[in-house]
Amino acid sequence: MRTSVCIALTLLYAQVLSGSTDTMEVHVTVIDTSELSVDIVDIPIIDILSIPDGQLFVSETDSSSTYTYSTNTANKKITAVLDSEMPFLTTLEIALAASAGKGVSTGTQLLSASPVDTVTSIDAGSQETGQVITYTFTVLLGADPFEALGRTVTLSLVDE
Repeated sequence: MRTSVCIALTLLYAQVLSGSTDTMEVHVTVIDTSELSVDIVDIPIIDILSIPDGQLFVSETDSSSTYTYSTNTANKKITAVLDSEMPFLTTLEIALAASAGKGVSTGTQLLSASPVDTVTSIDAGSQETGQVITYTFTVLLGADPFEALGRTVTLSLVDE
């Protein structure tokens, strides 16, 4: 056992004395790890039974849902889109809150089957937790009555 140690030390000493060096090329990749999640508290069913005399519309608002995101890449935004259009003379709007310096809320946006920007200018290293999502459902005067209606809202964290 002592001989092995002496040989190893001798070889190490010989390499140091000869001044030999070697180089190695290392390739690393950092992948986009942008993530978005939504915490949905049961949103109450919004029942609008009638529009009071003299009013042109009735609206109901809910702010019980939140969203969380993180990203390691710059120039991101959050978009929102409906799976299908709302019935004639009804609207569904969305507003996502954003903290200063971590993205810019675009305020209240009308939802449709085409994506709309809800938060823009999200920088690398940004992270938000528990930011409020506000939905507003509006029925305009003249809208036909309908039974319970569901729509799927998809939020996406994408490149700007």
